[in-house]
Parts: sequence; structure tokens; C-alpha cells
Amino acid sequence: TPAFLDNMCRVPIINEAYYNEVGAEEFGKAPMGTGPYKFVEHKEMQGTTVEAYEDYRDGVAAIKTVTWDIMADTASAQMAFEAGSFDKFSIALENVDTVEASGQWNLIQTDNYAPVAMYVNNTHDILGNVKVRQAIHYALNKDNMDTLAQDGKGSIADSFFHPELMTNTTYVDEPYTYNVEKAKELLADAGYANGEGLPTLKLITITKWEKHALCVQQDLAELGINVEIQTLEASTFLNDITVGNYDLAVNMAALSNLVYPWRMLYHSDFLGKTNFGQVNDPAIDELFNKLGATMSDDEQKAIIKELVNYINVNVNYVPLTYTTTVTAYHPDLVINGHPRSASAYDLSWAK
Repeated sequence: TPAFLDNMCRVPIINEAYYNEVGAEEFGKAPMGTGPYKFVEHKEMQGTTVEAYEDYRDGVAAIKTVTWDIMADTASAQMAFEAGSFDKFSIALENVDTVEASGQWNLIQTDNYAPVAMYVNNTHDILGNVKVRQAIHYALNKDNMDTLAQDGKGSIADSFFHPELMTNTTYVDEPYTYNVEKAKELLADAGYANGEGLPTLKLITITKWEKHALCVQQDLAELGINVEIQTLEASTFLNDITVGNYDLAVNMAALSNLVYPWRMLYHSDFLGKTNFGQVNDPAIDELFNKLGATMSDDEQKAIIKELVNYINVNVNYVPLTYTTTVTAYHPDLVINGHPRSASAYDLSWAK
């Protein structure tokens, strides 16, 4: 399949003799791989430390010891960062302007290829109507959502498949734009003029995406659609979207920068597993099956273009915004490679 080589390069290689000697449980506590660093220690909910492996095949790492600190509280992490506890740190978007204004750090901003999205239960009596789904999409003010939920640091998403950050993807031919009148027209065509006859819809999410959910609630109110938001624990949320115990949901899935693996969200083979929208569309299944059967770039591009536009029209999910990751790092730290994919091995200190 098109994803085979991509999947293969993500499979870690471990020392078989060591694994067999210590067993799975001990290996989990003190792993051994084949990379440029070797494990030193892991402290639960505190962090992990590694040190350079002197005999690494591509040469010893420039930075000899690396520690990843775990800090669950954003405010505490920001304070520790400002106190100089970290050399490289992912900043909460609301703190970016402050850090930039200090002039003490280099900043890297990278877009994420997968969008925050609204999942739609395609088996719902009302949401199963494509005109209702299209009306909902037209009603969403994504520019405002980026401003309110992401401090204006992200961008709007027209597709699940980022046309610039994913392989062989393309822009949708007819993206949805914010158009309340068009949304009202479609809702009326579906038999629900001004939202009359529609029950209150349950929208579930997790804390991380509450701001996006509130924007959805606000926008759909303009159509006369009442939305009740329920913020759930992650495990409960995952269970509910898996079995279809919801009407709408806001979440982000990042499967791959290849299109084919995204069949897990769309293909009927994954109902009850990762097909959270409960999508059961033979046309989508066929397009993903064709995509998985060819290694030709030209054929992939043609299939993906058809797939992207078909999914866009049918609104099985609603892409909302692309998020942005902003990383601050010490001005003397050199990143050798693309900042988005650079590992500790790609870092060094300026001479």
C-alpha cells in the first residue's frame, strides 16, 4: 500500500537479545533501541533522561545529555521556562506575544497538518441528512474561531487533508465559506426552517478543545440550532465517539501526512473502531480501496482529488482550524534540519 514504507520507517528496532533476557516488563522500564541516545532514567510524571551513545553508527550526538521534563500545568511550565529551566519549550499560544516581546528566545512557528474538526454522527436521524450537515458547515465562522480559540495564530481548515503539508493532496474545488444565509436556505430545504423541529444537539469534547466547541455553539445558535456542550474525561470521550454515543464532537486526529491511513476515520471496515463519524458510504470505501491498490503518484493524485472533493460535499466531518505549534529555544541552540522534524540528535550548541 502507499503507506507501507511510511509505516516501516516508524517501526522502532530494538535489541532482541536484551529484550529476551529481561522480558517485556523490565524492557518497558529500561528500554534499549538502536538510536543515538541510550536510556538513563524515567521518573513518573516528572520526565525522562537519556545520554549520548558513543558508538552510534552516524557519530556521537553533539549534545551529550537530554532531559524531557513533564509539567502538566501550563502556567507552572511557563514560569519555569521564563526562569530559564528549559532550553527548548513549546509555548501556549496565549503566551507567544509575551515571549516574543522579551527578545530572549528564538521562536519557530509550524502549522500542523491535521485540523481540529467537528465529528458528526452520520447515523443520527437528523444529521444523517447531508443538507443539514452542509448547513452546519456554512454556519461556522472559522476566522472568528481561529481568533477566539487560537489567538489568531492558526488558520482555517477547508479539508481534513492539508493541501501543502500532506503528500499528493489538493485544495478542494468548492470550499465552504462562512455564509449564514446559505446555511439557513439549506436548513429550510431539509425541513427545519429557522431550526424549528430540531432537538437540542449534544456536543461532546475534552478540555483542550472547549474554546472551539463554544464557537460552534455560538455559530449554530444563529441558525436556531441549540447545542449542549459536555466536556468529558479523555477515556469517556473516546468510548463515546467510538460507539457513536454523541451527536457532534470536537476533537483532533493526527494519523499521517499520507492520505491513505485516514481511511481509519472513513472506511466502513473501521466502524466500531476508529470510524468515529459512523460513516458507511460505499463510494468512500471504493476510493480508499483504489488508493491502497496503487503506487503510482499520478493515479494517487487523481484518486485523492476525487476523494477530497467527495468528502467535502458530503461533510462526514467538519474541518475547523489548523493549529499552530510555537517552539521557543535558546539563542545559542542550533537546529540542524527542519524545525518540525528535528530530534535531539539534530541539535547542537553554537561554538
